[in-house]
Amino acid sequence: MAALPFLPATFDAAISFETIEHVTGDLQESFIKEIKRVLKPDGFFLISTPDKRIYSDLAHYHNEFHTKEFYRQEFHDFLSQHFTTVKFWEQSALLAYVLTDGQEDSSLKLMQNGTVEGKYIIALCSDTTLPEPELGSITLDTEDRYRRTLERVIELQDEIEEKNKHIQIVLNDIDICEKTINKQEQTLKESVINYETIISTLHEDVTKSQQQATEIEALHTECTTRLKHIESTKAWRLIQTLYRIKNRIWNRNH
Repeated sequence: MAALPFLPATFDAAISFETIEHVTGDLQESFIKEIKRVLKPDGFFLISTPDKRIYSDLAHYHNEFHTKEFYRQEFHDFLSQHFTTVKFWEQSALLAYVLTDGQEDSSLKLMQNGTVEGKYIIALCSDTTLPEPELGSITLDTEDRYRRTLERVIELQDEIEEKNKHIQIVLNDIDICEKTINKQEQTLKESVINYETIISTLHEDVTKSQQQATEIEALHTECTTRLKHIESTKAWRLIQTLYRIKNRIWNRNH
């Protein structure tokens, strides 16, 4: 971790809420050391982080953005390595029900049934004696924002469900299209193979025809040469003369 751009003992207080769990153990150590360096000797450090036992283990939840979470005692030991005094508080979000008579001066009686385990740990750290602040408090949602937010969350969940159904329909259509395309591609491949086979056969036939034509041409040339040779011989001339005499005698007798 890079050093903070401040001189030592610059600040009276430092605050870090729900950030330390987002970095590795080595960076957590560097972070605390830098905070300690820039704090005045009597300064204090206010820090919060989720309690891993409640936030993750009991809820069977994994926050992908959290790199290293702390258990309560582990967090206390970690802070105590750097500060002589460490005080813990717990923070939780609870659902409250209010009963009043509708009058402006009506008092609210808050009743707690059992103990509440805080989902988040708030620690106040210092190297000096800390006061005993009254940090216990309850914040009421008088504007009904929680209910309206919850209703909106439910609406969004319904919208997401509808969109997921639509997405599933689209995915099914895509699957059908992909199967059709694959089938057509297979048919096309078979057609290409058949076409290539036919072309190859035609090439072979053309080659054979060319060879046969060459052979016929050679035979024709040979026959022509032999015929010319025969016509140039005395025997051929004698035979021609005999044929002419025969034709004359035949013509006279008929």
